[in-house]
Amino acid sequence: MANFNVSNRYATAFDEIAREKGVIDLVTQDMQLIEETLNASKELRTYLASPILKDEKKKEILDAVFTENVNKETSDLLEFVVEKKRVDILPDIVKRFNEIRDDQLGIANAAIVTASEVDDESKKHLQDQLEEYTKKKLRASFKTDNSIIGGFTVKVSDKVIDASVKNQLAKLKKTLLSEKISIN
Repeated sequence: MANFNVSNRYATAFDEIAREKGVIDLVTQDMQLIEETLNASKELRTYLASPILKDEKKKEILDAVFTENVNKETSDLLEFVVEKKRVDILPDIVKRFNEIRDDQLGIANAAIVTASEVDDESKKHLQDQLEEYTKKKLRASFKTDNSIIGGFTVKVSDKVIDASVKNQLAKLKKTLLSEKISIN
């Protein structure tokens, strides 16, 4: 919880600075790049979290990886995070910034699981229906899982929609068992 509070403060402050300077779109791209890079490189995350590695070395690593690819404000944030000895929570800061930005833009991630492969037209239709339901623009990812038998499940933020056959069968079983018990 403490790391969330700290990363939230850094992310919120950085969002405000970027807005004031009129570079919010540029730093949003930078933060997405940083998040993708950190997610893709376990070594980089390990180096940044290491208490053994000196701050100057961490700054050099961040400079080598990001300085030429990001805006000055983003580069300044990276330097500030190292200076304040908060580089270990950089992934949390970046993630929180991207969440704040998505919320401002009305964008949400949707994890959609279907029982079988779905064609592009059906994916688009399902995504459109879900966008109408959630009142947000969705960044959808699709997976298949034949254990749900049929239908689909969707996770958007903290909401789960379970329209799977497996779930319907479980509900039916529960209903039948409760009726059987009440009959006796």
